[in-house]
Amino acid sequence: MKRLIYILSFAIFLQMNAQTFNSGQKWTDFNTNKNALSHPVPTNIQKNFDIAINEISQMLKGEKPLSFKKAVFLVENAYYEGQMSWEDYNNEILRIKPILDKMIDNRNLRQYKTAGNWAVFTYMSDSIPENDFKPYQYDFENFMSNSNIESSLVSRLLKRKRGNCRSLPFLYKILANEVHVEAFIAVVPMHCYVKHKDEKGNWWNLEMTTGTFSRSSFIMETFNVSEVAIESGLFMKPLSETRLFRNWLWSMAETNEIKPQAAQISKQNLQLPAAFYISQLTACQNFVDACNQGVTVNSVNHACLFQTLALRRRTAQ
Repeated sequence: MKRLIYILSFAIFLQMNAQTFNSGQKWTDFNTNKNALSHPVPTNIQKNFDIAINEISQMLKGEKPLSFKKAVFLVENAYYEGQMSWEDYNNEILRIKPILDKMIDNRNLRQYKTAGNWAVFTYMSDSIPENDFKPYQYDFENFMSNSNIESSLVSRLLKRKRGNCRSLPFLYKILANEVHVEAFIAVVPMHCYVKHKDEKGNWWNLEMTTGTFSRSSFIMETFNVSEVAIESGLFMKPLSETRLFRNWLWSMAETNEIKPQAAQISKQNLQLPAAFYISQLTACQNFVDACNQGVTVNSVNHACLFQTLALRRRTAQ
């Protein structure tokens, strides 16, 4: 019953967040974020974000191996101004890996290609001896407060076992990579979740915030996602490894809710392949074209319009 109450309250909150904002409020928020970019950037913050941007860019260019685990660490370490320990972060993930392997072997599941998916999902969402009967849970205490940004961090999730719709699926993805099984991140407005194929090749949606599986129709209704947005490739599409990296690097600017300097650094120093901007521009432009044909314009559409204008400016330079 307690879990059902959590799920219902979470669903209500998501539905509220998916509703339409009035345009006046959206312009106020946009101008606030724009003005934040004029803040001077302290040297220590610039240095750490430069390190993260440069190393992830090297991964995208093929100069270093792609590692989502390392990319997440780099961005979170930059947020914490270089105070994180790679050894502590990596060792906790490496501690979990043999537990997952043992779960698979103890149940004779090694012949199934989705055995690793089962192990990661069960370890994270179920109360079992392997996780000391302490599954990872949604952070209901902080989802409406300023500490919400830290609930998005995998490093915090590893320590406290409480996170949100970014850190929980991101940790799933990291652990899935460790046990060498396929798992993809998919996005909808203000939310991330996991997608993977079953033994027959059918897609499943994993909602790590509730430890459940969701139908695509439920996700579309809950997060106010139109078929046009899906067809454009903007939402609910399993992100490739490189696309996930690019989106993750791009999302550095979102930390301007707490540290506006991060957005300025990303804007000044982020150099991604032209194909990324073109793909983002195409997806957003498809969505904007649909808006011009009469699709309801909500907060997501506004964000897409702003992003489209910004990308046009970058690709024109």
